[in-house]
Amino acid sequence: RPRGRCTKAAPTVSLSAPIPFWVYASRDGRLVEVTERYFSPESDRRKDPPSLRVVNLAGADGRIVEDSLLTFPEPTMYLVGHLPRGLVYGVLNPAGRPGQVLLGPNDRIFYGGGDSLAIDEYSLDGTFLQGYRAPHRPLPFTGESADSLLESLGEAFRPAVADIRSQLPDTWPAFKSFVVDDEGRPWVGVIGDRRRSANDWVVFDRSGRILCSAHVPKDTR
Repeated sequence: RPRGRCTKAAPTVSLSAPIPFWVYASRDGRLVEVTERYFSPESDRRKDPPSLRVVNLAGADGRIVEDSLLTFPEPTMYLVGHLPRGLVYGVLNPAGRPGQVLLGPNDRIFYGGGDSLAIDEYSLDGTFLQGYRAPHRPLPFTGESADSLLESLGEAFRPAVADIRSQLPDTWPAFKSFVVDDEGRPWVGVIGDRRRSANDWVVFDRSGRILCSAHVPKDTR
């Protein structure tokens, strides 16, 4: 248990809108901001252009110095749409793609969409450096999984059942999360047979080849 009192708060930085989902600090104090457009009552998924996950670079004072340094497809972790009386629904997508962005060592930006077993690495100026790839056969997202999701929803969602079902993917993602270790190597939690109690995490070396793999309890992030 800590003893004594805190001295004073660290400096506070005001960030630009929209509010970022994640903020990472580079070695020189600049900020890597990861933002995303929100779904609103005025949004129309069928008419509006696809939204993006956007990476901005800000100075230490929070002011944007590089707008849209990188843009990636929108994650699909939620199924969203409209209910009667102008309400908006959001349902967790069990087979959603994470669209994860991380800042690794040496100020390298890593991105993994989740559709395939692939991680891309970029420099802090947005230059693509290399990709990490491995073969992966996606598992089908079965009708049984879809039915289980829809049955778990309350009566309020009944008018949206057809819309929710139409958004569900045909396959599970290749992975739901990855991390980067201190040597800049991606560790990726590959989604395997859903009946197993463990998933395989694969580790890439810096050349982009698979270094090793290990069994980790399922749904470990």
